[in-house]
Amino acid sequence: MKDPDRAGSPVIRDLYLGLPDVEDAGARWGPALALEARRRRDQGWPLAPAFRSIHVGGGCASVLDARVPGSLLEALEVALAPGAEWAVEFEPWRLSASLLEAWVAAGVSRIVLRPGTLAEVRGAAEVLDGAPGLHWSVDVEFGGPAAPGAVDTVARLAREFAVPHLSLTEADDPWDPDRVAQEYLEIAGLLDELGYRAWELSSFALPDHVPRHARAVWRGCPYMGLGPGAHSFSGGVRIWNLEPWEAYFFKIQQGEDPTAGRERPDIEARALEWLWSRLRLREGLALDRLPPAAGAVHGRWVTMGWAHDDPSRLRLSERGWLLLDTLAVELASRLPAEELSPDPEVEPRHP
Repeated sequence: MKDPDRAGSPVIRDLYLGLPDVEDAGARWGPALALEARRRRDQGWPLAPAFRSIHVGGGCASVLDARVPGSLLEALEVALAPGAEWAVEFEPWRLSASLLEAWVAAGVSRIVLRPGTLAEVRGAAEVLDGAPGLHWSVDVEFGGPAAPGAVDTVARLAREFAVPHLSLTEADDPWDPDRVAQEYLEIAGLLDELGYRAWELSSFALPDHVPRHARAVWRGCPYMGLGPGAHSFSGGVRIWNLEPWEAYFFKIQQGEDPTAGRERPDIEARALEWLWSRLRLREGLALDRLPPAAGAVHGRWVTMGWAHDDPSRLRLSERGWLLLDTLAVELASRLPAEELSPDPEVEPRHP
């Protein structure tokens, strides 16, 4: 039976594949994803036959058999659209030349290195040198005692390795807010001097290296998540799967739905979420597509140094990004929610 919430939803062109979190699940992963994909199609989730982005993450890609990448898209009955991005997350110490060769041969165009030591990243960078033209990213923890010297780490990654894309993740045990903010501003300033562009609050890229999947998610585009712990969003509905691999796999093998939860935010929550996600992007919001009250808010934020003095767009500065939650709530309180529930691909236009 078709899911009534899917009626009229745009076709989903961005796919997230959650990896198993145990090392003996690799051979079962691909077939499980294929079963879930067929189930989602039967439920009415409008998956495209060709995807503009596929992101594989959450677990350990190195546990997969080298034959899995090449057969994965065929099993899922999907393809990559021309110019699409296929990204895979790796722990830097686990990335080997043979694994990289298998994923690149299957069509992978981006490698995302999860947090690791500089020595581990250096070893991964040497492997990546053997695949010219491949985009790659490094996730860096900052803002806490578990991530000491984050500013120096970022500087060395940018200067010594010329990492094309860097993402910041706040440490699980952060310092006090003022110290976290100071470190963030230091990192943002350093990367700006080195030619990186902050395309969103926590992500910095050299020209032409912005990840397509992450950008699509932050723009509010519909996306499908398959696998343990994966989230999906379309038509105003969000669902997420069971996270433990064995629990997820058991449901799939029994022909049951692996969904762990589901929500459909009301119009006010959707409006706030939309504003929050767009304000964290460098491009911000077009002022001529917002109600007039947004102009007054924009003017005050510029005066406070929280937004750029841009007459056409409401764009937060780095200092504004540090207050993102507060500023998004303030803006949402000034604007009619019914005018801020746009199609995810198109900004709303005030009449």
